[in-house]
Amino acid sequence: MMRGQAIFSRVRQEEKATLAIAAAALVACGAIGTERDPAATHGPSGGSAGASVAMSVTAGGGDRQGSSSQGSGGAFGGGGAVTTSGSGSAGAAGGAGAGGTGGGVDAGPPVVPGMGCGAMSNRVFAGNFDDTSWLVSWDPGAHVAFGESNLERIADATFGMALRVHYPAGSVNPDAMPVGGTQFKARIRSGATDFSYWLRFDSKFQFVKGGKLPGLCGGNCPSGGDQTNGRDGWAARYMWRERGAGEVYAYVLPALAFGTELGEGKWTFVQGAWHHLEELITLNTPGQKDGSVSVWYDRMGPADPPDYQVKNVEYRTVATLRIDQIFFSTFFGGQDPTWATPVDTYVDFAHFELFE
Repeated sequence: MMRGQAIFSRVRQEEKATLAIAAAALVACGAIGTERDPAATHGPSGGSAGASVAMSVTAGGGDRQGSSSQGSGGAFGGGGAVTTSGSGSAGAAGGAGAGGTGGGVDAGPPVVPGMGCGAMSNRVFAGNFDDTSWLVSWDPGAHVAFGESNLERIADATFGMALRVHYPAGSVNPDAMPVGGTQFKARIRSGATDFSYWLRFDSKFQFVKGGKLPGLCGGNCPSGGDQTNGRDGWAARYMWRERGAGEVYAYVLPALAFGTELGEGKWTFVQGAWHHLEELITLNTPGQKDGSVSVWYDRMGPADPPDYQVKNVEYRTVATLRIDQIFFSTFFGGQDPTWATPVDTYVDFAHFELFE
């Protein structure tokens, strides 16, 4: 393992995607293709995640799709809004220390079915795209809100089958034509708090200003500028931003006009190879700001600290609001044409898991 790390630590990040075969024996829950150097991942000398700092919240990119409730098929309560820490997980090998953005990004092949890459050990859901009725197996009541024509099941050497989501040139937010991306919500069972999946950006993907990626939500799963009140719903999706900067895109309290952006640039998305994302949500106790969200990008192993963590989050004011849905939402935007993709492009998704 140390020999492999030494080899890959000398390889520039843009060259790593070509080394998939050589890296196949290096098993971890990181990118499929190459191995990231633990010292580079968390800063010089393998430093740990950065110290907590006061949270800075900014208005989100603003998706325009309205929300719709699918009901709640299971629930979870628990502890929630807001100090941050992060270790930075992408960029050139080596890179910044606490709170930085340096480090390699890659690791080995995918999780074996029956095992998992989650921070928690009890897997309660494994979602795949093995047949045409895959959405029914996720949730019999789920339906695609928009972009069904943008969905394509593809054969994949790593996962067997994956879901390719297309974004036509000029597409931006689902209220405009052409429609890019897709959205659906799938109800989940009680107790699931840890959400894990794999994604692969088109090798020629242009990040422009940003776009949405799947996450977890509860209640009416607010989006599109819906005002969160702590009683009806909350959401914690991801966004990619300019140059691939990653962030959590949340509808939490205090409510901002188009959501709250958390941790922009604490990890960086890379095109052309499979990468692993994991989100661990702890809801707040109603009346207290003791919730949190933790994110891992290409986790090396069970002891790997989060690439980003924000504490003291207030998701809710009532105990009946829970974690009850996967919010599979992805599109470019943002609200105006400056966010639109200039070319036809896609993102592949695979191996969704939930843990409790």
